[in-house]
Amino acid sequence: MRTGQRLMGLGRFMTFLIVFISGWICIYFYTGFRLIGPSGLLQPYRTLAWMALAITAFIGPLTLFTIRMAPRPSWYQDAAMVAFWAMGVMLLILPLLLAKDLGLLFGGITMKISSLLSAGPGPTFDPDRRQFLMNVVNLALLGSTGVLSGIGYAVARKQPKVVRLDIPIKGLPAAFDGLKIAQITDLHIGASLIRRKQLQAIVEAVNAEKPDIIVFTGDLADGYVQDLREDTAPLAELRALDGKYFITGNHEYFWDLAGWMSEVRNLGFTILTNDHRVIRRGEYC
Repeated sequence: MRTGQRLMGLGRFMTFLIVFISGWICIYFYTGFRLIGPSGLLQPYRTLAWMALAITAFIGPLTLFTIRMAPRPSWYQDAAMVAFWAMGVMLLILPLLLAKDLGLLFGGITMKISSLLSAGPGPTFDPDRRQFLMNVVNLALLGSTGVLSGIGYAVARKQPKVVRLDIPIKGLPAAFDGLKIAQITDLHIGASLIRRKQLQAIVEAVNAEKPDIIVFTGDLADGYVQDLREDTAPLAELRALDGKYFITGNHEYFWDLAGWMSEVRNLGFTILTNDHRVIRRGEYC
């Protein structure tokens, strides 16, 4: 049974990997076509730029494949960091690049319509000036991406911030007034910047709120239990009067689902799979 679930998880992962690689190649090709293509770079700089882009594109799928190897290659952690940075940068570049190209397309259509409606031949363009403006826009785009990437990294490394939200419920018995539920979700330990130290800070922040219930709503980790057991261990320190509960996200199914469910139980969670629990306060529930 355990082997069958592991094979099913591997099959889902391979399907995801194929879809991911296909989309990833398209994104990188589009980015190179729109940034390197019109850059005016001379050889061999143009070739070097394409080679650097291709290597960066290759590292992402490579780390997704090698993350399942046991033991992992010694270079995995460094390659994974480069891959995650590249993924973040590319996902920032893509919308900016699309916005730029849509703006250019709209501007070109507008000018074409204007020239057709006017009696004159329409404006003429200096190719050198056009090339200069295109390079300025592309450099501004890359610069904006770099700034946003730095901000994202700084935010990801910050100490956890507790967001408090009051939820009014009509007809709620007075015994439940002030019931406090703490939610944790999508830590993706193993594929994110969150490791044991960061998780310990999250656990301390949650416990400081003295919640009545703790719910973890999936995507705890990306990797195998034996690789990430030490990093997820602080979750055992979570305390709540009415218990702590766990539901699966999609990423639990990418790995060893049975193994992670066993580990989550060992960490003190009650797993809810098509299930529920009734919380009581005296005669009320």
